[in-house]
Amino acid sequence: MSSQSIKLPDKLTVDTVLQIYDRTREILRKPEQLTKIEFDFSDLTQIDSAGVVTLEKLQNDAATKGIEVTFENIAPSIENTIQTFSRKVTGAPAKKERQHPLEYLGGYTYL
Repeated sequence: MSSQSIKLPDKLTVDTVLQIYDRTREILRKPEQLTKIEFDFSDLTQIDSAGVVTLEKLQNDAATKGIEVTFENIAPSIENTIQTFSRKVTGAPAKKERQHPLEYLGGYTYL
C-alpha cells in the first residue's frame, strides 16, 4: 500500500491544467498498490474554474479505481475559489426565505 504526492505549480489555470492532468492520469494507469494520491497546494497561488474541474475529474477517476485523493496545504483564498467553482454540492441546502405574496406574482419575483 502506497501513496503518491503531487506538488501543484503556483498556477492551476486553463494554461497549466493539462500538465497536471497528464501526470496524474499516468499515475492512475498503474495503480498497483496505490491507495492514495495527495495533491500538495503549498505553492499554489492561483486557480481558475478549469483547475477546479480538472481536480474534480481526477478525484472521480481515482475513486473509480478505489484510490483516495486528498488536498493538502490549501490556502483559505484557494479554498474559497474551489468552493465557488466546484460542481459538488456540500452541506445542507439553503433554506428558501418565505416571500411576501406581493413579491411573488404569477411565478415572477419582483424586488
